[in-house]
Amino acid sequence: VAALTDIETYIDGARLAGIALRISQASRVFVFGRGNAEPLSSLLNRRLRRYGIDSRQLSGDMRDLAEQAVGFRKGDLVLAFAFRGPPKGYAPLLEAAHQVGAATIVISGQNGPTLHPQPDDLIAVSRGGEQDEFQTLTVPMLICNVIILELGNIHKNKSLATLARLRSVIKKFENEDSN
Repeated sequence: VAALTDIETYIDGARLAGIALRISQASRVFVFGRGNAEPLSSLLNRRLRRYGIDSRQLSGDMRDLAEQAVGFRKGDLVLAFAFRGPPKGYAPLLEAAHQVGAATIVISGQNGPTLHPQPDDLIAVSRGGEQDEFQTLTVPMLICNVIILELGNIHKNKSLATLARLRSVIKKFENEDSN
């Protein structure tokens, strides 16, 4: 509750709207999270795809990540989660993105300013408790949900059309499943 109450200390709605705009303007979005951040990266990736955004979840071992990173190009955006510290693969992914001119955004805990390399845009928020104590995913989940809602508002007609088409395609798959 304290972390949710303090969220405005770290970030405001206008900044999140700006981040949503950057995501909407990217050619492709690559989402990266390990450990506790994996459910958030999976959720964000799925929600971006539902809005018709070309989004891909970065996963696998270091070789898999390297194979995915070699395809980064200017106009892409890498959005990573880094909570207690940089997850394995963080530095080479951001370096690969920076090398080709892809944008980088990181959602982190309060350790964000110590991450290396630094992203183009850093959202560093308290997740409640001290670094060595239990910390919640509630605050970063709220940030992700605000970004998703802002994306829906940015391209409202496109987003609603894509969601309607998705419902239609889901029905076809469900009908196939019942046959």
